[in-house]
This record gives sequence, C-alpha cells and structure tokens, in this order.
Amino acid sequence: MAAERHQLVVAPELNDAAGIHDRNLVGVPDRRQALGNVVFFNAASIGNVGVVSVLTGLAPLVVAVLALVFLRERMTRSELVAMGITILGAGLLAM
Repeated sequence: MAAERHQLVVAPELNDAAGIHDRNLVGVPDRRQALGNVVFFNAASIGNVGVVSVLTGLAPLVVAVLALVFLRERMTRSELVAMGITILGAGLLAM
C-alpha cells in the first residue's frame, strides 16, 4: 500500500518568498509531536504530573538559552531577568 502524501499550502506566496518550495512538510512535525507525547507520558508516569507539565512549558526558555549560546543572540536586561525568574520558579517547583 503506497503512503499517502499530503500537501500543506497555507500561504503559497509566503512559502515562495521564504524560499520554501517543498510543500510536503506535513509528516515531519507530526513525528516530532508524537515523540514529544511519548516522552511526556513516560515522564509523567515516572514523576509528578504537575512538575512534568510545568517543566514541559519551559521549552521557550530552552530555545532562548540555546539562541544565546549558539546564535549569539542579544537579549535585553528585562529578558534576562525574566529568564532568571523562570529558572528560579522551575527550581522551586522541582524541590
């Protein structure tokens, strides 16, 4: 049985402007989401569901830290303070 191919066309003019010509990208995020769900449910079965769900919400913080380290992004002082408060809050929840 042949695999069904999906076509993702939200705004073709934006895809063309961004240089995205492959519109068959639907399967890629689906696999990542499935892997994320598996990891989340495994972590929730091992630990406290409340802590796991809050730590899952820290993904934007992880992205910001990676952008600081690898992409040398510049952040304002208020953004750095907010990141510190977030880390402090996550640490308090993990106790």
